[in-house]
Amino acid sequence: MLNEVKFCCTPNFAGESEGLGDAGIETFLDSPFISLAREIGQNSRDAKSPNVSCPVRITFDILEVEKSEIPGINEFINTVEQCLETSYSRKDPKAIDFFYNLSNLLKKESVKILKIEDINTKGLHGPCEEGTPFHSLVKSRGVSQKGDDISSGGSHGIGKNAVYAVSQGRTVFYSTKYLSNSEEKFYFQGKSLLISHCLNHEPKSATGYWGEDQYKAIENIELLPKWLHKEEQGTTIFSLFFEDSDRWEDKIVISLINNFTSAIYNGEMEFNINNEYIVNRESISNLIFSSDLEIIAERSGIAVDLEVARQIYKCLSSDLSDNLQFEIKNLGKFNLRILLDDEASKKYIFFVMECLSHQT
Repeated sequence: MLNEVKFCCTPNFAGESEGLGDAGIETFLDSPFISLAREIGQNSRDAKSPNVSCPVRITFDILEVEKSEIPGINEFINTVEQCLETSYSRKDPKAIDFFYNLSNLLKKESVKILKIEDINTKGLHGPCEEGTPFHSLVKSRGVSQKGDDISSGGSHGIGKNAVYAVSQGRTVFYSTKYLSNSEEKFYFQGKSLLISHCLNHEPKSATGYWGEDQYKAIENIELLPKWLHKEEQGTTIFSLFFEDSDRWEDKIVISLINNFTSAIYNGEMEFNINNEYIVNRESISNLIFSSDLEIIAERSGIAVDLEVARQIYKCLSSDLSDNLQFEIKNLGKFNLRILLDDEASKKYIFFVMECLSHQT
């Protein structure tokens, strides 16, 4: 079955030169884990299933997958070899280092993968054709669309590239399962962002896809190995050749607490980070005031963000907070919670509403 899934870069008919300096990825390289957690959390929160009352659950797990269990791996290895040769011919030190390292990773018997899965979400509707959310995530550039809900906090714009920033091979697999007219649908597609090169004397672009012929997404889940199967409705993202830096889980959990304080406190979101951290309504208090996380935040340059999260939590949980509700025409109903605290280092104002839409 693995032979049914192929890897191939798209033709480069115009002979354009494409390097590793993809602005969409470079944006997140300074703080890849902080950015990844924020973008993943926002996308999954926006995709909450309207049919369940349970919180959105997101898991971050490390997989060790045998290289032989990765579909299309031989074609990918050949492509990487050609990219390395091209890097030498261009005398590009950044590309040489990247593909030399990737070549060494491909000599190992297994590949380290970060698996990110959301549960209690509606999944990304396909097919992988222009105008659908799944296509927007996998095959669009400069196009933003999550679905019909214009109130989404993001729209699979530049933020979708954050997951490539934690891949030493700039390779990501996507799978989604959703309901369409009461019928369960499944789509899988992989994507690599490399450099332009020649393969078998044919010019190829930097973008490669994993799927069926003509760069199409896989619809038959039985064509995929078991580790790529999806049991529940929602979206799963796999970052291959994961850069397992020291205590990456700490940076993920700090970012989640920073960006989703209110959602976690209100029981709207839960997270499991590689079974190292369980983040939910019951655990957030201990985590947010943890001295260990405070030290990590200071070392990572995000101590201010953690302090903001603490102030938000105090405002949400304190009996001294005042709660006001009001409505603004064409915007909707707002809930304003205020806590006066002489020890707070700054003043914060947050307006939270269920759905922000634009009316004319």
